[in-house]
Amino acid sequence: MHIFDPRFAPSPHWTRTPPVAPVSAYRQLQARIGTSRTVVVTPSTYGTDNACTIDALRQLGEQARGVAVVNADELGTGWTRNSTRSRVSAYAGYGSTS
Repeated sequence: MHIFDPRFAPSPHWTRTPPVAPVSAYRQLQARIGTSRTVVVTPSTYGTDNACTIDALRQLGEQARGVAVVNADELGTGWTRNSTRSRVSAYAGYGSTS
C-alpha cells in the first residue's frame, strides 16, 4: 500500500500532483475492513527518498513492514538494523529516480 503525505515533497522527476493519502486515512480503511497488518511500499512519486515510508512505519508500529526504493549504487550504505529500518526491505532501482 502507498502512503502519500503532503509533508513530504515529491521527487523532482515527478511532474503531477500526488494524491493525499496519509496514514490516518489508511487507519480508517483498516478499521472498516478489519485488518491490522500492512506493507507500505515507497511509491515512485518519491523516487529514492523513503522518508514518507519510514514515517508511515513509525506511525503504524510493529504491525507494518515496508519496501523501500534505493539507488543500486548506494545499496548497503546507511541501512543498519534499528527499530524501524529492520522492518524495511530494500528494492534496488537503477537509473535516476531521486
